[in-house]
Amino acid sequence: MVIHARRPKIGIVFYGIPRSGRIAFPIISEKIIAPALAVGDVAVRYHFFNQSKVVSATSGENGEIPVADYEVFRAFKGELSDPGIIYNRFDVGRILSCGDAWADGNVSTCNLLKQLFPLECVTNQILECEPDLVIFARPDLVYHDCFAQLILKALQNSREAVARIPSWQWATGGYNDRFALCTGRAIRAYGYRSKMITSYLIEKEEPLHSERLLRYSLDHSLSFVRHFSAAASRIRVDGRVVNERFAPVNGTRAVKYWIREACKSVLSRL
Repeated sequence: MVIHARRPKIGIVFYGIPRSGRIAFPIISEKIIAPALAVGDVAVRYHFFNQSKVVSATSGENGEIPVADYEVFRAFKGELSDPGIIYNRFDVGRILSCGDAWADGNVSTCNLLKQLFPLECVTNQILECEPDLVIFARPDLVYHDCFAQLILKALQNSREAVARIPSWQWATGGYNDRFALCTGRAIRAYGYRSKMITSYLIEKEEPLHSERLLRYSLDHSLSFVRHFSAAASRIRVDGRVVNERFAPVNGTRAVKYWIREACKSVLSRL
């Protein structure tokens, strides 16, 4: 009798606003979805905010979101929400009263909440599939590297709590939250980090900050963090790709990272 090994279950989730999705999706399909399909059974889910326009002085955007940006994801299961729902999900007044990390009139803080809500919702969806690996991918990024090797490496230790994140832009004292490959309890730590906001604000006594919240959630769950050099650039509603630097973490921040990971190794054995 021939016993066939079970193909791994891979979840791929998209969340937020699919600005310029018609441009980004073909690249996403080639560099993320296709490599995942080659090695596992793949479930793709999305949760987007249903809006027709993006206006942001911070990013310099003021433009319509074509229906086509949403339509390219319609082949998958997903949900749409009204952006105003964040005021039901979060105590926005309490969060804003703790300060403005970006000093931009709380625009970035509100945008963060608009990212965290759909992230939480789509994590609910994908966990129903009991995945071995979840790829958290924003739909408004131009991915520069194929995920094939990243996926294979993550699946080698799919029972361990590991969050694999980009190795660049850690300058804020947190972890890059642009995209990630997660296994074990790191899936929940990454996808449900919005549930850590209250304890973050109490313990840290500082304004809510996206990258620092991610680090707080991963550290709190004792999820191991591994990093990679794969990069992705933000794309604006008008199709403009942001020119970005992908400088790797080094110096004091690198030392602090390794100390934290070493401490997790000790604590996980207790």
